[in-house]
Amino acid sequence: MDVNHVARWLLCFSLLAAACLPTPLPPPTPTAPPTLNVSLWADYPVVVVGHEQGASVVVTDSSGAPVVGATVIGTYETPEGSERIMFVATGANGGTHVALRVPYVTKSETMWLAVAVVRGSDWGQAATSFELQP
Repeated sequence: MDVNHVARWLLCFSLLAAACLPTPLPPPTPTAPPTLNVSLWADYPVVVVGHEQGASVVVTDSSGAPVVGATVIGTYETPEGSERIMFVATGANGGTHVALRVPYVTKSETMWLAVAVVRGSDWGQAATSFELQP
């Protein structure tokens, strides 16, 4: 092999290696802060197995006016795992309510519920919990 051939081969190899290097990712776009005020609560702070439980949500805008037609999706954490909870769209008062399934437990457990609310480009979130007694 002559020197020119080796030089060309090294140049090609260097260019190929440079092309295979990972390109740095652009910085992430920051998430806009919430623009909706979301209040979430369970009907009862403590529930005994066999009784009913529900959750209520009220959504208002930054001026405190009710938000009508917002989509509310919840995640309900129980000892059996996570459940997706779909609320009815918020009404004229900005509110919605859903009945929650009360699982059977043999010891006291904390149930967690988190909601995400969206209406157009506006969004908000909230979380709450309640105690479940056997």
